[in-house]
Amino acid sequence: MKGLLFAFASLYFICCSREATLDGAEAKKLGDTPVQSTAKGKGGGIPTAPTTFAKYTIQQGAHECDPRTLKSVSGTSMNFVARFDSTAIYPAVITDYNHAYDANKLWGFSEGLNNQYNSARLGWRWLNGKLELLAYVYVKGTLLRDPISYDPPFIKAVEIGRDINCSIAVSGSSYVFTVDGVAVKTARGRSVSTFSGYQQYPYFGGTLTAPHLMNFYIK
Repeated sequence: MKGLLFAFASLYFICCSREATLDGAEAKKLGDTPVQSTAKGKGGGIPTAPTTFAKYTIQQGAHECDPRTLKSVSGTSMNFVARFDSTAIYPAVITDYNHAYDANKLWGFSEGLNNQYNSARLGWRWLNGKLELLAYVYVKGTLLRDPISYDPPFIKAVEIGRDINCSIAVSGSSYVFTVDGVAVKTARGRSVSTFSGYQQYPYFGGTLTAPHLMNFYIK
């Protein structure tokens, strides 16, 4: 039994050890304790969230956040409240214009072992003086991009320091991203009524690493 568990763990990290981005491959580990709720409140579908934020930190020169643990998740939607502080502000091009439009990742899930195959994450970037949120989605191994901008689908710009109500739901062969009432529907690589896979956590990149310590807050 121990040998079987070890083999499964080895397969998982082999599948998820590299992550495709807008500008190339980047190292990736899953981790941290998820903050998730699919419960519905009395208001007809309002998610019930934990009362305190969990803090996730990416150190200068790193991609991945701490702390982190491998965690399986499932359900019909992942509902959470996010908050960015001023550490989300970084030089627009970080000395290289080619990386100005890279999408970082905040929160979401894979469907199955490989987050490069089927997955849905809320992406973010600081661009042109704004904090933009994006629908960062893989469908059967292909990263979804807007045909004109060639970026992941844009959701909306949000403010630093404010609570942001977020949801990623599955609806047949679609994902529905909702940020403060703004909904964006994307394709999905599966059509079953629920998702089942692994929690995805804050990650900086693109190809470049965090230019300074960054903090993220999720509940």
